[in-house]
Amino acid sequence: MADPHAPVSVPELRQHIAKELRRGKSQDDLVRYLGTRGWPEVTARPFVAKAAQANEFPPESQPTPQANETAQLADAYKQRMLRGLLWILAGIGLSIVANDIARSTRSTGFIFIFAILFGFVDFVLGLRGWLQHRK
Repeated sequence: MADPHAPVSVPELRQHIAKELRRGKSQDDLVRYLGTRGWPEVTARPFVAKAAQANEFPPESQPTPQANETAQLADAYKQRMLRGLLWILAGIGLSIVANDIARSTRSTGFIFIFAILFGFVDFVLGLRGWLQHRK
């Protein structure tokens, strides 16, 4: 008598193999299982290997490499935003000091516009990247 819970279609069988792989069954055990269902080893071994390859991912408790990379990118963009803010503040601060000195010596003032613009562009690019890569 056939097992009533046994998968009957190839997609169901693929899901069953994937579930068994996640439970810790070896590929050889699953190839033998497919052999009991009439699959030749020549066909069963690549089927199980492909299912294993499609299912390879770390346990849920460990962050995936992609998550680590995304977090690192988010941190790098935060640093870029901070650097942009520092350039803006430095440009504004130097402009204030330069204009105070110019006012007291009755000469022409100076605005550190390029430092402010550089900081603004750096901040905006950092913000854009951070919004794309935040969790």
